[in-house]
Formats: sequence, structure tokens, C-alpha cells
Amino acid sequence: MADETNTGAQGASSAETENTDAQQQQHMIPKARFDEVNNLAKSLKTELEQLRASQQQAQEQRLAEQNEWKTLAEQRAAEIAELKPLAVRVKEISEALEATVAARIERLPEDVRGLVPDFGDPRKTLDWLNANESKLIRPLAPAMDAGARGDGGSTTMNDIEREVARRLNLTPEQFAKGKINRP
Repeated sequence: MADETNTGAQGASSAETENTDAQQQQHMIPKARFDEVNNLAKSLKTELEQLRASQQQAQEQRLAEQNEWKTLAEQRAAEIAELKPLAVRVKEISEALEATVAARIERLPEDVRGLVPDFGDPRKTLDWLNANESKLIRPLAPAMDAGARGDGGSTTMNDIEREVARRLNLTPEQFAKGKINRP
């Protein structure tokens, strides 16, 4: 009886798994189809940009032919007004990127700084630094003092400790070592 109940529970869970798998497969898009749609979208976007550019050029040519210089000048002024804030922002970002690259190069050891190529483009330099950073920075040496505690420096001893060391026939260094290793 217990076996029948257990088998029924297994059958129900396997049916649920199949339903879940079927639902997931219905929502999945094959990579080939995704690539096809993505490439189509990219080509349509490029075509749209080309069409807009040709329409603008045709309108400018028409206005120039009709000697409507004033309208053409107003359009150019509007475009310039739109692009000025973007130009300022691009300049700020460019300066920040150059500063970032310069800071990254300064963090490198002096003897490897000359190996960083000057691409003339901070983005390319930053990409190169990201790709080669592990080769340019020396790894830290591992700690070889297995279990040492404290600052590792010499400890000062007061008069009482010196007296105790003398009575135990220990040198101050031996007493200090015992004092450091004490839990």
C-alpha cells in the first residue's frame, strides 16, 4: 500500500516536471532565430538613419536652391544649441577617462610603466591595461612567519620583567620571545 502511494507521488511529480519543462521550452527562443531578428533590427536601424540623413540633405539642398538661407541658418543654430551640452559632457568624460588611465599607469611599478603602449585613445589604453594588468603587477610575497602574532618587533621590558628573566637565567631576548608566544 505504501509502495502504491509512493509510486503515485512519483508519477505526479514527473508529470509536473514535464509540464514545467514544456512551459519553459515554449518561452525559449532558438539562438538562430534571435540572431536573425537581431541582425534584421540592426539593418533596419541603419537604413532608417541613412534615410533620415538623405532626407535632411535633400531639404537643405532645396532650401539652398530656393535661397532660403535664413531658414537653413536657423536649423543649423538649433542643431548647434542641441549639440553644445553633449560636447561639454563628452569633453568631461574624456578628461575623466584620461585621468583614470594616468592613475592606473602611476600605480604600476616604475620599471614596467614604459611597457604601456600609447594608443592615442584612452579607451584602447584602458582596455590594454585591463587585459595585461596581471602581467604588469608583481604578486605580493607570501607570509613566511607561520603563526607569528603581534607586530613582530622587539618588545620592551620593564624592570620587573628583567629581574624575572635574570632569576630564570634567561636573556632578555629569550624572555621576550616567551612573552610574545604566550597565549
